[in-house]
Amino acid sequence: MATIDISRVSGEEQLIEIVLRFGVGKTITATMSPEDFALAITGRSELPVDIKLRQTSISHDRSGSKLVEGNADAE
Repeated sequence: MATIDISRVSGEEQLIEIVLRFGVGKTITATMSPEDFALAITGRSELPVDIKLRQTSISHDRSGSKLVEGNADAE
């Protein structure tokens, strides 16, 4: 079984955070702009998101299509 949580992240930059929690204790967190979230729920596909897994984050370079991998604990 899994659950999903969609929330607004408050702060300087407005973001939408989507958290998938799996029954085995694993989580995947996707963060995206409100504009991209609105496009996604109205049918647009393949939009950029930043992904956080335990120990690893995968970020979309907003200036282009390059992916940047890093240590999630360092953020």
